[in-house]
Amino acid sequence: MLTSMVAGPLRRCWLLSALALAGLLAGAGLPDGRANAADRRPPTVLILVPGQPTGTQTNIDAFAAGTRRALLDALPVGSSVYLEYTDLARPGADHVRLRDWYRSKYANQPFDLIIAGGQEARVFLTRFRSELWPDVPILAAAMDDRSFSPANVPADAVAQTV
Repeated sequence: MLTSMVAGPLRRCWLLSALALAGLLAGAGLPDGRANAADRRPPTVLILVPGQPTGTQTNIDAFAAGTRRALLDALPVGSSVYLEYTDLARPGADHVRLRDWYRSKYANQPFDLIIAGGQEARVFLTRFRSELWPDVPILAAAMDDRSFSPANVPADAVAQTV
């Protein structure tokens, strides 16, 4: 009973956070609109979230789905929003292997924004951003403000706690 009483408010909190972020992004034009106007391509966003898509982490899944849906609704037709689960908290997780996988998978895909949902994704991006996506703006989101420290976010990133 306690789980269901807590899960509902937390799920709404994640969803509200996702919608607020999407509104900020849509209003800002990702990130300033100049890069997209220059090459005439629709915006492309990558969302990184912790864990894996098992359906058991309802809050993370709600954040990911809500953010993706809000972005697709707000961005121009033809925009792309990719979603990746990092799954780095499990024992034996290989951060370098994941970095290499993303490097290969997205080698020809320029991003206009990367959203790091949660601490796991933020830590991964802090470590490997310079190798993978050095010039792409980062929005660190969906982090617990009780354990968040601005010192743990890259200087040119924006952070939103829940």
